[in-house]
Formats: sequence, C-alpha cells, structure tokens
Amino acid sequence: ACVLNPDSITCLVFQTFGVMVLLMDLSLTPFVLAWDVSVESSQALLLFAWFTCAFFTLDIAVSLITGYYHDGELEMDPSRVATHYLKTWFKVDIVLAVIDWTNTLFTSGVVNGFSLTGFGIARLIRFTRILRVFRMTRLVRLFRYFEHMYGRFSMTGVYWLFNSGLVLIFTVWFCHLIACVWYAIGSSGVNDTGSSWLDNRHLAAASPAFLYVSALHWAVVQITLGGIDIVASNTSERLFNIFAVFLGVIFSSSCVSYLSATLIRQQVQYSERTTQLRTLQRFLRQHRVEASLAARVQRQVSARMQRTSELKYGDVEALRHVSSDINQELHLSFFTRILLSHASFRAWARVNCGFLQDLCVHSVRFHYPFQDD
Repeated sequence: ACVLNPDSITCLVFQTFGVMVLLMDLSLTPFVLAWDVSVESSQALLLFAWFTCAFFTLDIAVSLITGYYHDGELEMDPSRVATHYLKTWFKVDIVLAVIDWTNTLFTSGVVNGFSLTGFGIARLIRFTRILRVFRMTRLVRLFRYFEHMYGRFSMTGVYWLFNSGLVLIFTVWFCHLIACVWYAIGSSGVNDTGSSWLDNRHLAAASPAFLYVSALHWAVVQITLGGIDIVASNTSERLFNIFAVFLGVIFSSSCVSYLSATLIRQQVQYSERTTQLRTLQRFLRQHRVEASLAARVQRQVSARMQRTSELKYGDVEALRHVSSDINQELHLSFFTRILLSHASFRAWARVNCGFLQDLCVHSVRFHYPFQDD
C-alpha cells in the first residue's frame, strides 16, 4: 500500500491548501452568522460549502495513508498508520465531516424547496445555523495543520518569518471574529436600554460594508487598547466590551513580548558582529596594514559573517540523544552521494554492502571551506 511521507512536498502542498480552505471557511462562517447572510440564495457560498465537504472528506482519506512520527521514528507501515489515525484524530475529523455534510444537505434541501418531516422551513434554517456554529470547531484542525508546518519550518531559515506570519494571520482573524460578534450583539434586538451601538450614530441604515469596517475598527481598537467613538449602549454590549478589553490586554502583552524578544535577539546578533568588525579595524590599523588590503579584508570578513554558517555534526548537542542505528543512517545519508560519484567506491559498494556504511561512519568527516578557498 502507498503511504505518504509527512515531510514530502506533496504533503506540504496539500496541508498549505488545507490551511487556505480552513481560513476561508473560518472567516466566512462568523460573517454569515452575524450578518444573517442567506446561503440558500448564494450560488457561490453553496459551491464553496460543497467544495469544503468534499475536500475535508478527502483529507480523512489522505490522513489514513500519511505516515507519522513516534518517539522520533518515522512510521510508514500502512496498518500502523491507519490504526494510529483511527485512534487519534479520526473521531474529531469524522464528526466535523458529518456536521459539514448535514449542514450542506439541509441547506441544499431548502434551496430546492424540500423540507423534512416535522421540520418547518424556519426551524430547518435555524438548525443549519446551529450547525454552522459547530463548524467553528474546525479551528482544532487548523492548529493541527500549523503544528505539522511548524515542525517543518522550525528546521529552516524562515523560522522567524513563519512565526511572524502566524501571529499576523491570527491577529487579523481574531479581529474579524470579534467584529462579527460585536455586530451580532448590536443587531440582535435584545437589550435592556432600548438602544444599541448601531442606534447611537444611526448606523442601522448604513451599508453592510460600512458596518463591517466599523465593527472591525472597534475590534482592532479593543486589541490595541485605543479609543473610538463607538460605545456600548446596553448590558450585553457592555459585558462583551469588558471581555474584549481583557482579551486585548492579554493579546497585546503577549504580542509585544514576542516582538520585543525577536528584536532584542536580532540586535544582540548585530551588536556582536559590529564589535568583531571594529576589533578587526583596530587590529589592521595597529599593524599598519596597507589601506587597499585592509579594505579587502574587511569586505570579505563582513560578507562571510553575514552568511549562515553551516553547523558541524559535533556542534549539535541534540544529536547525542540519537541512537547508534540512526546515527549510522545519518552518516550514510550525508556521504553516500559524494562517495558513489567515484567509480572505485561504487565498485566496492557492489562487492561489500557494509563497506560503504563503515566508511561513512568511521573514516569520512565534515569540512566546511568558504567559497573561493
């Protein structure tokens, strides 16, 4: 049976596409619920609903044949892979898939003029709205996708870029969610003062686009602890405003701490490089090195210091925890391609299968010369 490697390009592309579909779904769902958008009358929304159902059903099938890591070891046995998925994420995925299909089928039934026994059209529509709320639990799947992609990018040079992108995406989506809830509270008609934030500035008659932008502006202000002329007018809005402010305090402190730590880390690295270059300049001046040669030395040192230096095997302390078998496989992976490019080593490898492995483990070592050395 075919089992997909979780680190393969195919899985990366599929997971990236899944993240895009999830973000679209998680963004549309609160908007549809808050603005009471009629999905039944929108061909585009219906097509997207059918597409998400089909895609995430396919995702279940793909997950059944995608390998996983257990105690650091890649498991690619088909039966174990399927059993592991059935015992872990399958229950969550199948429940979400059933909710999706039920919601889409009921919505399509309303479009085509059908109704189920015992259900009026109004009840059916309310039921589909409840199902759409449950679709928000798909956020769990988004975290799972990000966990897989985080494990991949944490090994590369785009680690900080990936992390910053996640923070930005989550911030925008969180503000969007808060904006939708804020509008839903204001337009619900349930209040104890006879007015809402929509009535204060006569916003009820404004266009949906302006209302959304206004609600989004209010949400961003709560996150950044700023000020705006939109204020709560009843108890429900006031309670949600307090809740949003608390979330804003937590979010702002966390985001600022993360960005500050990143900037400080970059500043420390830059400061160390600057100190080394100044020491080099002082050394060259003290020894009266010719100006043209000193300039060449400084340019070359500066250029090479900006490069990402390659780690040696002994520099990675975490590799001490690797078993001897995995250690031999690592050395074999490092040096096999280079050794087999020579005819003599290819001949020896055909005669003695263990020769190449012993050579890679015991006789070959790393050397990292700079370019042009």
